[in-house]
Amino acid sequence: MAWKGIAVRRIQHPILRRAALLVLVCSLLNVLPWRSHAAPRSAYDLAAESPWGLNTHLATRYPAPGHLDKPAARVAQLGIGWAREDFAWPRIEPRSGTWDWRLTDEMIAVHTAHDVHVLGRLGYSVGWATADTTDAPSEQSFSMPNIRAWERYIRATVMRYGDRVDHWEIWNEPDNAPFWKGKPDPKAYAILLQSAYRTIKAVDPDAVVLNGGVSPFDTRYLTGLAEAGAWDAFDVLALHPYTDPVGPEDGQIAPSGIGGVRGLLNRYGTKPIWVTEGGAEFPVTNIAAATALMVGGPGRWSLDRAFGVRLPAWIAPVGLVLVVLTLIYAGVGAPEPEQGGDQDEAREGTAGNGDA
Repeated sequence: MAWKGIAVRRIQHPILRRAALLVLVCSLLNVLPWRSHAAPRSAYDLAAESPWGLNTHLATRYPAPGHLDKPAARVAQLGIGWAREDFAWPRIEPRSGTWDWRLTDEMIAVHTAHDVHVLGRLGYSVGWATADTTDAPSEQSFSMPNIRAWERYIRATVMRYGDRVDHWEIWNEPDNAPFWKGKPDPKAYAILLQSAYRTIKAVDPDAVVLNGGVSPFDTRYLTGLAEAGAWDAFDVLALHPYTDPVGPEDGQIAPSGIGGVRGLLNRYGTKPIWVTEGGAEFPVTNIAAATALMVGGPGRWSLDRAFGVRLPAWIAPVGLVLVVLTLIYAGVGAPEPEQGGDQDEAREGTAGNGDA
């Protein structure tokens, strides 16, 4: 590609590409605090006003029950205001009528102690509550559950935690085949969503209900949900605008992303939009950003407080110089690619890798 008359070749060596991106992100994280000389505010103070959140999954993925206070403290030190947590049915009711609240009790207690709000995700199914004979009885299932059992689980959960949790997301990505056994079916999910909405509102009329986050890029699923009569069965529209292969500006903000659902909101009824998952899906970017956030203090949202690490002020300009040197080493001033090279490079640039 050409930039201001200088031909720049794509960095071919994978280690150099990762190093350049990581150094650049770390540098930017350290540059930003220079703009203010005000005394730093506590991350705990920032959490109360922060619209940012994390998918923390403490109650389902942290390997040390009884010690959830440790990861919860790390989360709070980031200054975030929200944690999206799983109220996993198989953990809560592994057998019909047998309830186990230990992990969710602990998770709620540690988040509450740090004034971090919880967005509770309800679902998926548990094997004993589905008609699928291939489901293990006490294990997680993505099959449609028995509605009476589903309502009982939701009612019990909201009754137990409704004084501390007032936002509930129903399922996760029902439009995504890995999370809905069989072909994703907006009509079937509409039944599940309407049932959950009625049950939650009966227990806590002031609770806020979100649909299970869906992709905004193909609005046919949301249209099907509305046509099935479920547009009034959630208060906030939850979206998961992962951006592959485009960047966040085009994928999440432009008409191809969140802007694409505005027509539905105009047609069926306006609702607030929450992004309960999202991000750019380039693996190198994810790795670099995660690493930078762990070591790149003293940014406002970095983990420097968690680890007690404060990098010296000179790291930012040095980092930027290293980025420039890396680019030069990789081929500034190299000749333009031969005919067909742009197409090959474009194909390489769109080979993004999807998540979860």
